[in-house]
Amino acid sequence: MSFFQSISNLNIDNLTLIIKKTRDGKMTVFVPTIDRNVKDEAVKNLKPFHITTTPEQLDAEFLECLATPIVKTAEFVSNVKDAEAHREQQALKTQAEKDRKKAIKDKEAELKKIVKSDKYDPIKDNKRVLRAIEAVKKLDPQNQYAEKTKKELLEDTQKANGLFNQ
Repeated sequence: MSFFQSISNLNIDNLTLIIKKTRDGKMTVFVPTIDRNVKDEAVKNLKPFHITTTPEQLDAEFLECLATPIVKTAEFVSNVKDAEAHREQQALKTQAEKDRKKAIKDKEAELKKIVKSDKYDPIKDNKRVLRAIEAVKKLDPQNQYAEKTKKELLEDTQKANGLFNQ
């Protein structure tokens, strides 16, 4: 099997080889393990795989020497990347939930401001209160304060309509 076919069979997404010829005719091959997409310090501090030997030995044994450590390192880096991605997704979900709760709280505060106002009139402010209730329920369909306020608004409106009917 050829060199590149053997490298391809390792199933490693990225592989960097740095080859340097020494003064005594030997060759040093460095395989850095740095993945710039990984933030984890353990990955950043991995030592590169390197071997210094004759070109003939490299031809004969390089892939055998390379395969196990490089594949294991690639698996480790891949696992770290997966863990980082999962952690970032969880952070985004957590932030989204915090943002949603804050938005609900803000909409509830707007609703409370209307109904707690000294000038609040369930008849005159009916549409405005209903819009505020719907804004809260859009974010939190089961919101108890919005349900309670809607029920109270209905009762107040019915009472007011009852007075006009008498």
